[in-house]
Amino acid sequence: MTVEVYNSHCSSLHKDGYILINHRPCKITDLSNPRGAATIRLVCTDIFTGQRFEERYPPSQDVVIPNVSRYACRLISIDDGAKLLEIMEEVSMSLERVAIPGGQLGHKIRTAFEGLEENKAVDISIVAAMGEKAAVDYHVVRDIQDEFF
Repeated sequence: MTVEVYNSHCSSLHKDGYILINHRPCKITDLSNPRGAATIRLVCTDIFTGQRFEERYPPSQDVVIPNVSRYACRLISIDDGAKLLEIMEEVSMSLERVAIPGGQLGHKIRTAFEGLEENKAVDISIVAAMGEKAAVDYHVVRDIQDEFF
């Protein structure tokens, strides 16, 4: 069983790390501690919604860090009615379903999948944290045979 969150001191945070803000997993996009300041200023973005947060913490304060993972899956099909991508996870070979991303990414994934030629596939990058998953990137795999990944 994977631990979803753990505690850490604010002083150990770094840019591009993660923190839990308002019960949401966020990526730290800016971190500053001006000389002589009693607080660390964090600018963060929710990894699933894109919502921006700005917080200040004393360096010695304990903060909650989400366990965020990123992995690749093979795109098997697109369910336009349910607006879901059906993907196969590499390790367990199990089928999963994640929402089709909005905006240009969702359109690009659909276009790449619909235009596939023989011996090509689309791999989807998934970010997962705290029971949520989202497709965040894709790439076309060339020269595949019967093998997976």
